[in-house]
Amino acid sequence: MTTPPVLVLPLRYGEADPPDPADTYGATKLLGEVTGPGCLTLRTTFFGALPTGAGLLNWLAGQGGGRVEGYAGYRFSGLSTACLAAAIEDLLRRPHRITGLRHVGGEAITKFDLLSAVRDALQLPTEITPQPLPVVDRTLDSRRFWGELGQPVPTLAAMLPGVVAELRAQTRPKSPEAPAAPITLPHPTGMPGATPVQP
Repeated sequence: MTTPPVLVLPLRYGEADPPDPADTYGATKLLGEVTGPGCLTLRTTFFGALPTGAGLLNWLAGQGGGRVEGYAGYRFSGLSTACLAAAIEDLLRRPHRITGLRHVGGEAITKFDLLSAVRDALQLPTEITPQPLPVVDRTLDSRRFWGELGQPVPTLAAMLPGVVAELRAQTRPKSPEAPAAPITLPHPTGMPGATPVQP
């Protein structure tokens, strides 16, 4: 598997679009894409409740209030980890194996959309304000892959209940009286999608 930084195009792109990594990070990911006979590379991006408890959504679920910024200018086609795992299992169980390169993503959303949806589903008191910059578009055209599986492109609404159930099983919210300690997250072009702000 690989992830979208191998391409930096302004709009949703498909498997046939030529790769144009903008940095060494993306170039090294491109080197890992193997599409020869008998090989399959899944280009994807995902989110969910991490077993380590160190992921973005785990962090959000553990907040007892305060205010954070969500990247409203960062668009991507994320899948929940459970949805991605189910798709891979489906592939492995099929007698006819798909080969080549496939985009495996969900509907186009922003990281602000994701954080807000999870916040609302968990009924968290955390305020999330949209941060319009930077503007990044890493949406994937995954219609070919889901068409081959005979399934619709997954939506955030469809994946959200499973994500929330996992988060609730892993995380206990902090007391509202105890302000969340500020943490440093990587640049928004990486996996995380929010920057903490002091209340």
